[in-house]
Amino acid sequence: MARHRIGSRWRDPRLAIGVLLVCVSAIAGGALLAGPEQVQVYRAASTLLPGAALDESDLVLVGVPRGISSQYLQPSDLQRSGDKKVRSAVYEGELVARTAVQGEADDGCDVVVPLATRVPSSIERGDVVELWRVNATSAELVAPQVMVVRLDSGQGSLGEPATAEVRIQRASVGDVLLVLGGDDGFVLVPGE
Repeated sequence: MARHRIGSRWRDPRLAIGVLLVCVSAIAGGALLAGPEQVQVYRAASTLLPGAALDESDLVLVGVPRGISSQYLQPSDLQRSGDKKVRSAVYEGELVARTAVQGEADDGCDVVVPLATRVPSSIERGDVVELWRVNATSAELVAPQVMVVRLDSGQGSLGEPATAEVRIQRASVGDVLLVLGGDDGFVLVPGE
């Protein structure tokens, strides 16, 4: 009968390599299961409409991978000076893109315009549309990109016309006010 020494079994290099492989596998598996590093960004707790003041109570923090986090609103963005407003509609549950929020330096303004016709059913709050001037003989584009802030069908008891509150660029304000001072009407046309 062959006798083996107990000490020689522990000196076998195959055992040391096996233990080392198990340790490396455990560390690598833990790193893979941990996933990518997460960064906190904001998600809309309810639908955010253009022109509305942005408040932290309208937002919920969620984690996203660092690689895509730079395009979304982060807590540090809200801590910077100045009030923030919603620039484009953000629906409940969506991550809030930085481009959907504007600071106080934005040069747009809200104007309420009477409409010559009913608003197409395809146009909703938050849509970017064209604002056209119309009269009996012609039509002219007044503002190429306006955002619909609010729509009013105008079906009140006094027969008021339909109106739309739109956010326009300051460069177009003069053209819009010129039409408001005349007899021409406005029409909203879905943007491209």
